[in-house]
Amino acid sequence: MAGGLMRFGPVLTRDRALSVLFLLIAFYGLGVAGEPPPARAGVVDPADCSDIVPEDSVHAPGIIANCKRGVIDTMDLDPGGAFPIYVPALVSDIERWLQALDYIQSLDVTAARGEMQEILAERADGLDTMTLTRNEFARVLVALLPIKVSGAPSSFADTEPNYSGWISSLHVNKITNGCDEQNFCGAQNVMNGQVMTFLHRALAALPGVAPPTLPTTSPPTTSSSTTSSSTTMPPA
Repeated sequence: MAGGLMRFGPVLTRDRALSVLFLLIAFYGLGVAGEPPPARAGVVDPADCSDIVPEDSVHAPGIIANCKRGVIDTMDLDPGGAFPIYVPALVSDIERWLQALDYIQSLDVTAARGEMQEILAERADGLDTMTLTRNEFARVLVALLPIKVSGAPSSFADTEPNYSGWISSLHVNKITNGCDEQNFCGAQNVMNGQVMTFLHRALAALPGVAPPTLPTTSPPTTSSSTTSSSTTMPPA
């Protein structure tokens, strides 16, 4: 009997333990099939999304919409004022946003991370920073979305040839309208507010990703058009 326990006990115990472990990983780590993944712990309460926007920010629609989607975390807010706010003018940490977008199935976060690693490897200065220029962000954003790199040249006057296909693809899909009517300003760093505008336009166009309901009033924008949320977005 003792020999039987020694013979079968360890094998059964190990197998059972592995079975339980795999079940726990499948249930908690990968999510139950058909069920949405659990919300991130630090996301901003949707009821507070309008309050985190700085007064008169032209990126307000994108900030509020992505906040309601659960993309903005409390760690992204500046706690210095009376109420924590999202600061559009800060240089954006792209890896941070890719982490926040992992839960949207229509997005290819793996491809976007791969594109970002290629960009970092190509940099002559060797800086391993997660802040990107607008040119570089265009590459990451196209990889993230179910769209293809365009074969058409970019219509922006200042487009660098090496980035033309990515920028043209974003322009054709109405995700960018440039920093002004003629230019993309690709050499500039992409800022938090611009990222929110880009993502809002992109996510609103994706099948199965319904745009959240926005407040009836919002800070004014620089655009003269008021026909839709995509056309009232600021230059980005």
